[in-house]
Amino acid sequence: MHYRRFLFYHKFVYYIVVNIPFFVIRLVVWHKHDKHVSVFFVKNVLGIGFAFQHLHEVLVEASDGIEPDTHSAAAGSSAEVAL
Repeated sequence: MHYRRFLFYHKFVYYIVVNIPFFVIRLVVWHKHDKHVSVFFVKNVLGIGFAFQHLHEVLVEASDGIEPDTHSAAAGSSAEVAL
């Protein structure tokens, strides 16, 4: 569970710190200085969209109680020992 929480925070902070500021900077450059930044603008829009999609998937999995499959071998061996 800690891995998913860390992954969620990492993605959230990454897109807040990286994509949104660059998106705003490109909007200002495009609007105020009439420079063509459309390719990079679209990159940031797609990046922000994919980030929200990924964050939504992580939140849905967390709310459904799906545990990550990283410790399944350890859980299986402890169950065998208990039997």
